[in-house]
Amino acid sequence: EDLRIEPASFDAAVCRLGLMLFPDPLQGLREIHRALRPGGRVCTVVFAGPPRNPCITALTGTALRHAGLPPRDPAVPGGLFSLSRPGQLDALFQEAGFHDVATMAMDAVFRMPTVDDYLAFVRSSASPVLQILDGLGAAAAQAAWDDIRAQLQAFTTPDGWAGPNELLLTAARKPAGWNA
Repeated sequence: EDLRIEPASFDAAVCRLGLMLFPDPLQGLREIHRALRPGGRVCTVVFAGPPRNPCITALTGTALRHAGLPPRDPAVPGGLFSLSRPGQLDALFQEAGFHDVATMAMDAVFRMPTVDDYLAFVRSSASPVLQILDGLGAAAAQAAWDDIRAQLQAFTTPDGWAGPNELLLTAARKPAGWNA
């Protein structure tokens, strides 16, 4: 949200699965706009809504339930699904000063050899699930992981594990005559 670089320093910017985590995504887009040269382009990728991302909802929903916590509002700024409402991304990009804004949904199946490989990936990443389960004792946390595994097993195919996800890709351009 504060790039601390000279204005008009870049021809292009890419933000992959990050913009939705910004507390103030509009400010982040304004900073990207400021950093781009006139005519520069930006592309971002964020998660589509919860119904289109059953692996993530199974992970977080099951972890929250085991931790005795209520479901989270997907629209809360900084959350994985915070930019998933229809039209939201286009409006933010336009408000930040971008033109030729276009958002499209794309399937992004997460493939791993097995569900256990996927869970190992989740456990090795900075997943919010780890934070949710952190307060549980070892046995309770293992019960949560076992429950998550059982649910995600549904995505096992003859070719391995294939977790469905949908992403929203947005591309836009800083107007050529813009001097800020």
